[in-house]
Amino acid sequence: MASRSRGGLGRAVRADPRIRAALEEARACGFRLYLVGGWIRDRLLGRETADYDFAVQGDPAELARRLAARLHAPCFVLGREVPPHHRVRAADATLDLARLHRDGVEADLARRDFTVNALAWDLEAGRLLDPLGGLADLGARRLVPVSERALDADPLRLLRGVRLEILLPRFAMDPAAAAALRRRASRIQEAAGERTREELDRIMASDRAVQGLRRLRELGLLARLLPEVEALAGLEQGPHHHLDALEHTLAVVEAVTSPAARPAQARDLPEPGGEDRLVLAYGALFHDAGKAAAAGPGPGPRFPAHAALGAGMVRAAARRMAWPRRRERRVAALVRRHLRGLELAAAGVSERAVRRAVHALAEDLPLHCLLFLADAAASRGPASRGSLQAVAAAVRALVARHRAEGAALVSPPRLVTGRDVMEILGIGPGPAVGRVLAEIRRLQVDGEIRDREAALQRLRGMAAPGRRAGESP
Repeated sequence: MASRSRGGLGRAVRADPRIRAALEEARACGFRLYLVGGWIRDRLLGRETADYDFAVQGDPAELARRLAARLHAPCFVLGREVPPHHRVRAADATLDLARLHRDGVEADLARRDFTVNALAWDLEAGRLLDPLGGLADLGARRLVPVSERALDADPLRLLRGVRLEILLPRFAMDPAAAAALRRRASRIQEAAGERTREELDRIMASDRAVQGLRRLRELGLLARLLPEVEALAGLEQGPHHHLDALEHTLAVVEAVTSPAARPAQARDLPEPGGEDRLVLAYGALFHDAGKAAAAGPGPGPRFPAHAALGAGMVRAAARRMAWPRRRERRVAALVRRHLRGLELAAAGVSERAVRRAVHALAEDLPLHCLLFLADAAASRGPASRGSLQAVAAAVRALVARHRAEGAALVSPPRLVTGRDVMEILGIGPGPAVGRVLAEIRRLQVDGEIRDREAALQRLRGMAAPGRRAGESP
């Protein structure tokens, strides 16, 4: 690339406070430090980034501890790399440190993944190192592996290649590189789950998630990473759908990840960000994952219990990719309840049904509503006529009730206790007490009970002669 770009890179390196902090701490330890990889690549492309990779000629663990103390940030060992990589996670940045190869910086760069990442800035000498032609490939927007041996050294690089191709602007993978990835597709399962999650999350959080999924499928990686989704290919769905199950799924993912594809009926719903965006994207990806296993006999395609089966598949995938438990629970709930909007529309949008749905969908109601609309918009078979408008009406009712009552409906205050139940009904501890408390809460959600006195009155009614504990009047 032009020398002017190199000059701009040098100024950016010198001006960055985190790089200065790392260099000063390295000097205090007597270590030599190189800035390598993605930060340089992105700066040369004119992209802002807060992800830093350093190669340390010295002890990266000691430098990580000192840098973490200086930045008031935690540090930890990342994954199961040998030798270990150390990460400092500041509030607005991630700094990774690894030991420099014993044969020097050029040997270190030769072990990296793609040539556009095999760039280094010598922080002592103040110069750019490009022994593998990364600058030329960067200028040509071309992804080329450093070597096939580099792909063999770390199977995660197969997934990273797709992530870079999708997220770097106007980049394309070299055809020989794509063939090399395809030949090694089965090895992606050897990568640690948390590292796989990190790469896949970056694809799913982008507005090019569907292009990434399609590329993973072309290279044979989707079947290894997400076999539940690959199993949907070619699965016909009946008169409500104009696409097979996989193409329908991709259309739903597109609708929740790409603003340009968002259904017009969703324009008043908030745009999810951060973890919420990932939860919604994965919810869309898995919403029909249970259909292949649920396909039942009968005229035309039928998929009884596919929502529940899909929620179970989410749990299996979550274990493979080391998802946080909270994400697992939220995505599974989206999948398990993804038909709720259609069911509400079909049954009629009654006040009681809306209140119960708001309570069940809880704090993720906006995400559920986006998924309801995306699913309906991607279902355009002859039997689906009018369903999007009906689902949109149900969503408007859900959002209006959620805005009106919010937390009071999602988590109603406790009006009576187990002691109240036992004293008024004359029963001892046991499951019957829980059933009565659940009934009182249901009546709160339905709007039939709004204060403690009304709840106590209902309890007294349950104690009428001949009535069993836990049986509503």
